[in-house]
Amino acid sequence: MARRRGLDQQIQITRGFMTEFTPVAFPREAAIDVDNCVIDSDGSIRRRPGIDLEQQFQLNSINGGVLTATQLEEIAFSTHLWEFVSNSGTLNIVVQQIGLTLQFYAQFGAVSSNLLGELDMTPHAVNIPELNKTQVQVASGLGNLYIVSEFLEPIKVSYDGTTFTATEITISIRDFEGLEDGLKIDERPGNLKRSHYYNLRNQGWTDENILKFAGVSTGTDLCLTTGTAAGLSAQGGNDFPSNVDIMTTGIVTDSGGNLVFDGDFIRNGFQGNTPAAKGHFILNAFNQDLDAALDCPGTGNNIFVTRPEAVAFHQGRAFYTTPTVQNKIGGVFYSQQLTVEDKDGNCFQEADPTAADINDLVPTDGGFLPMPGVGQIYTLRELGNGIVVIASNGIYYITGSSFGSGFSAVDLRLDKASKVGALSASTVVEAENSLFYFGIDGIMQVTSTEGSGLNIANITQASIQEFYINISAQARETASVVYIPEQRKIFWAYRDSLAATNTSTRSYDKYLILDFEIQGFYKYSIGNSITQNFPEIVGLTLVKPLTEGVANTPVLELDGVIVTENDGSNVTDNSITNSGQITQLKSACLAFSSVDDGYKMTFATFHSRSFTDWRDVDNVGAGLPMVSFIDFAEFNMEAVHTKGKPTYVHSFYEKTSKNLEPGGYYELPPLFYESKGLRVSQSVLEVLNKPSSNMRCSQSVLEAVVTVPSDFVYDDIETEVLWTY
Repeated sequence: MARRRGLDQQIQITRGFMTEFTPVAFPREAAIDVDNCVIDSDGSIRRRPGIDLEQQFQLNSINGGVLTATQLEEIAFSTHLWEFVSNSGTLNIVVQQIGLTLQFYAQFGAVSSNLLGELDMTPHAVNIPELNKTQVQVASGLGNLYIVSEFLEPIKVSYDGTTFTATEITISIRDFEGLEDGLKIDERPGNLKRSHYYNLRNQGWTDENILKFAGVSTGTDLCLTTGTAAGLSAQGGNDFPSNVDIMTTGIVTDSGGNLVFDGDFIRNGFQGNTPAAKGHFILNAFNQDLDAALDCPGTGNNIFVTRPEAVAFHQGRAFYTTPTVQNKIGGVFYSQQLTVEDKDGNCFQEADPTAADINDLVPTDGGFLPMPGVGQIYTLRELGNGIVVIASNGIYYITGSSFGSGFSAVDLRLDKASKVGALSASTVVEAENSLFYFGIDGIMQVTSTEGSGLNIANITQASIQEFYINISAQARETASVVYIPEQRKIFWAYRDSLAATNTSTRSYDKYLILDFEIQGFYKYSIGNSITQNFPEIVGLTLVKPLTEGVANTPVLELDGVIVTENDGSNVTDNSITNSGQITQLKSACLAFSSVDDGYKMTFATFHSRSFTDWRDVDNVGAGLPMVSFIDFAEFNMEAVHTKGKPTYVHSFYEKTSKNLEPGGYYELPPLFYESKGLRVSQSVLEVLNKPSSNMRCSQSVLEAVVTVPSDFVYDDIETEVLWTY
């Protein structure tokens, strides 16, 4: 019987690349690998534009100077977006951290040309050297920018159109702990020492009634007398109140109808062993000056060396994490409802809990939510009707007692949604009504479901898990991320450690893109050079231009020659720019200034039609080569292993150059694939003579080869799948 040899496979890569399938079961819509390509939902594939400094870019000094190559390795960089500045609704600001300096850029057009001002964080630092190498976190609220870091006093920055002003935020709490006084809970001591004196005052006792209870003259100075080793002795066989005694219990009406204090009324009653309410004193949460609270020097101070690492706004409140302190329970501070701005640090209930009459907790109060065992809290993010707490050992959700009811000081609940924590705060992003972050086991998606809390899913487990886990732990931990809503894409930037030319992990050279249109991943690689000072990418942001126009950008060949029409006129890429409906990815970077012999701050975009990276920065105008490729699954090549005539492969392209004549044929160079023992040869490019002017690569012969030509260069040819004309 005659052998039938026909084989017709139509391939459209609409799901990006995958690593979690065998060649036999590989999805037809996916590739084994792809780099430096943009994949559209209709299956078309484009080379990404080269990355280069913004058109009309500006190199900006940093605090009046430049950075050295050594400083690039030592200081922290982070990029943020301040939304609704001054509640104007017309101005957003890109905030760039460079060590101890914050730079503020208007979020439109060429960002680097719109530097509005700088702020030195040094006056607000708790630890200057550590702050210099620690990323800050920010949140927009009430028109201000709230900035926190482990080594920075929390500050809020305001902008009046001319000046940026930083104000420190004092996070205040009520003292619900008191001091260790060495007494049993219901023990009434005969001598009053300073620690118990503080506790009694914090429980609502007045000096006068403490002295009356103990039978001591009301003119006695309790601060002075309790500071001795023995303390103040009670008189007349009396003693001092215990930690269960409530002062207001002893307020009675005398025979004359007057309210008076009677200590015997407390002694003769049964007080039980329930601790009295605490919290009369309001303290700075991180610099607890007990001397000032009691107005008695020598009482003591509790000073913490670190500050909140994360901040968020939700339903008119500010939320702050507790510092990570050994043997201290972590948790989240939440402010009072912000009817006025000055309450943003009031993390306590308004009413005195020790008062006799008005002592109730009300819905608008602030407070502290303890989270035993939470570990290090990386960040706080608003999602749905609650706050997601992303920590080292899991994901938590703070919301109302009934899911969907919203947060209230008298109606809240804490749920642990997952044991899989994040690697850092910088990889977390909100997109498509979900949160995404780099986790230990994969890229995680957090969604809020009304009535059932949070759902956590590993979105790489069935797609690019092998690729993800092969990214070094340090590169994943230090990655940056941004979501472009109009494109429905998340961009993560990270440093490929294997390709690193220096020790910095924040000099990004890889982008991993999650495209919601195709529901898949693809990636970009930025060129490297150890001999030239090309820009160092340190962060990501997005820009929504405010004005609209048309840019007539010349189309260039790979060698930089401008493509021309038959009449000699230039071919231009007439694209709409600065449209209020178009959001653009911006990469914050440090570019070397030969004039100043150091690095300055600027921004870059993917816009170069030369398909090279950093061409405008290169002194000779060549830039770094950008290699684009798609590696198809093994089953797509199965025709090569059949006997008979060579296999013909037809690839269809959109026309990209008007120098190609309709109806013409153009030879293409052969391509070799050493790993598969394949060669693509006898390829010609046919330009179809149709109004659409599409062109196709026809009669490409796919052959098996045994030997590789002596002049074969693997790195140059293996990845060059997409021909560029």
